[in-house]
Amino acid sequence: MSSPNNLVSELAQVVPEPIEIPKEGTPESESFNVTPDDNVWKRIIKKLRSIQKYSAYGFLGFFGLHVTSTIVAPGIGLSPETCQDLFEMCRNVYLGPIFEYSMIYTTVGLHVGSGIALRCIDTRKYRKTFSQKQKEIIIKDGERDDIGLGGLGTLLGLGFKKSWISTHFPSLTPLTFSGYIMFLSLAFHFFKMRVAPILIDGDSSLITLRYVTHYLKQSHYGTAGKAINYIMLLLLSGVSFYHVVSGLFKYRRQFSLRAKKIAYGVIGTFTALSVVAMARFSRWNLESGFIGKQFMKYLHLI
Repeated sequence: MSSPNNLVSELAQVVPEPIEIPKEGTPESESFNVTPDDNVWKRIIKKLRSIQKYSAYGFLGFFGLHVTSTIVAPGIGLSPETCQDLFEMCRNVYLGPIFEYSMIYTTVGLHVGSGIALRCIDTRKYRKTFSQKQKEIIIKDGERDDIGLGGLGTLLGLGFKKSWISTHFPSLTPLTFSGYIMFLSLAFHFFKMRVAPILIDGDSSLITLRYVTHYLKQSHYGTAGKAINYIMLLLLSGVSFYHVVSGLFKYRRQFSLRAKKIAYGVIGTFTALSVVAMARFSRWNLESGFIGKQFMKYLHLI
């Protein structure tokens, strides 16, 4: 048996190793070491999110002018002549050579492009610390993306619940999903209202609010075509207001229950104005003569 002195002499100095303590509520197996590549990707993601955010702010200029002249004015009961005058005034602003390309096409392209880029980048590595939270049944964090604006239960004080979209499609959030729907319905609207006249006449100078009346009351596909036009216009309005308002509240870091109620109030108000405006458009008289024939050509293009 070795003596105590021999045991002491056999001891050797070792290099100390730091111990990483995982954050509270995070399993130790989910911790990871940050590499230089990780930092590069984080910077890229941060830049893309900034581009997406500020391009959205730029688009708000056009969005506000267009909504005011096509939804708010008819929705609050202004006369057709006044609505048309306001529409002409706003259109002269947002279809100006500088405003149109910089504040509409460029901002939309940057916003959509940065969003697609963010979806293509594998960010799951940076969300590992949140994987445990995503499995929670009782949600207490009002800032989570997968709850959206919270739904009816949140407004009634019943707590937060994961949205149907995020439950069935975990990679999507209500804001992201509404953005996809908005983009598709906006593309349909843009073709009908802007591209079709350009393909027929070379420009869209003949377009007035009366064209919306033709759009809602006439279709070479009959009743089904008119129903599709109604649905697409209403879908564009409702989804656009949800996406814009909820996105704006997110960028402004407004996640309280009061903020969510205000957001729902704004969305509901403008969607209701859209319904009223569409009802009024459908009661206006159709254009006759040359302009009426051109409107029919635009609508029959697809």
